Amino acid sequence: MEQCRGGDLAEYVKHLEPMDARSYEFWVAKVMQHTLSAIAYCHSKAVIHKDLKPENVMLSTTKDTPVQDMHVVVVDFGLAEVFPSPTDRSDIVSGTPPYMAPEVWQGNFSKSCDVWSVGCMLFFLLSGRLPFVAATLKEFPKAVQMEPDWAAMGGATPEAQQMCRQMLQKLEHQRPTAQACLKDRWFVDVGLAGGTDPARTLDREQIQSLLAVGQRSEFEKFVTRFVATQMDASSQKSVNEAFRAFDTDGDGHLSREELRQGLLQFGASPERVDEVVNELDVGKTGQVSYTEFLAGIINLRGKQPEEQDRLLAIAWEQFRPDASGTVKVSAIQDALATRGMTVADMPEGFLAALYKEHSGLITFDAFKSLLLSDGSGQIVRALAEEKHRGAKFMRWIMQKVT
Repeated sequence: MEQCRGGDLAEYVKHLEPMDARSYEFWVAKVMQHTLSAIAYCHSKAVIHKDLKPENVMLSTTKDTPVQDMHVVVVDFGLAEVFPSPTDRSDIVSGTPPYMAPEVWQGNFSKSCDVWSVGCMLFFLLSGRLPFVAATLKEFPKAVQMEPDWAAMGGATPEAQQMCRQMLQKLEHQRPTAQACLKDRWFVDVGLAGGTDPARTLDREQIQSLLAVGQRSEFEKFVTRFVATQMDASSQKSVNEAFRAFDTDGDGHLSREELRQGLLQFGASPERVDEVVNELDVGKTGQVSYTEFLAGIINLRGKQPEEQDRLLAIAWEQFRPDASGTVKVSAIQDALATRGMTVADMPEGFLAALYKEHSGLITFDAFKSLLLSDGSGQIVRALAEEKHRGAKFMRWIMQKVT
């Protein structure tokens, strides 16, 4: 789980260091870009948040972090709804009143209500006040039909004001989607969009790791995928920039074609690129998530010893070692099974070493040695199948170790 050291946006902005107008607008644009990216991804998965507000936007970086390295996380999906069809609508009125769209108050709304809420946040950040206020809850449906005090945003650029106006259109069909907002000219003008070269955001080792992902053993792929789910996205600046550069339509994930075009910029052959695309699209959905992309870049073998041990320890903990620091083979089997591996692929000699040298138990050092051994590219596919065969499994093991 990602640690949000900066707290929520509402508190963060109260203690923000003074800066000139241009720098502050760049900071606001960065917050908006990350928030809209998260919402665009949710909408692509048929999820509507319904309670977007500064208190539900967290910063995983602190006020001492350079603005260009800032990272924002959307939280609290307690009111979220899943819409199986793009035409589905909801009548469940809920949310935080100052951020609720007119159609939400009317009990007939869709994903566009999230864009309205983010528009309210943008108005607040650029003016210091909320666009819609009411003395009582009953007065809010009428209040949101009024026009905000646009003069309060007088210190913002015309591009920022125009984007906010579009997001706060009363008629939802006139509002841009979250994905369309990310392509707004405002982001280009402040220097947050356009022209990023993925090949310039990743270092040589990261590129080599990504292009060689197909050469990993299945067990190593599994470990790197799990490690990726546990890593703090705010610490992956170059990966974040590369992912956004690949994601040309701004929907929060990579289509196979987006990934293919991005990888070709690294100078790899079309054949190698197609292999990498197939490897990264783990679920064969035609889309690659940020976590899958990050897993492809993680290189357990090329890290410094301390960093390598830290990453491997993240994976090791998932097997729940006992007080003595050892793990049973059954725990490894179960961990693999819960992640959809009906047949667990292990490095050559993995089982034999477990039963012969460790009596069916494995230590962290043995886990590390087996995972990173030179022969780990050779796979045996027997663990999950044999797990359920009782005595036959034990006879198979004895044949391996005698």
